[in-house]
Amino acid sequence: MRLGIDASNLRRGGGVTHLIQMLGAADPPAAGFDTVVVWGADSTLAQLADRPWLVKHAVAEFGDNFVRRALWQRLAGDLTPSA
Repeated sequence: MRLGIDASNLRRGGGVTHLIQMLGAADPPAAGFDTVVVWGADSTLAQLADRPWLVKHAVAEFGDNFVRRALWQRLAGDLTPSA
């Protein structure tokens, strides 16, 4: 099973620190996840330690353009199956 994390709004400060610490303490296989995918800006993903289960996915729309980032978030949400 895969776990996805939208880190598109995390740039610096507490949010990035929290993500780094959360992933550092995580043991996804023990929780039943074989892969954790993080979508974010290059600058955010560069701060995440490499892990065998971690996939860092840079999205060009996560640059400094808020409108493009919001549009990506909206479209990604539409692709997610509802519960």
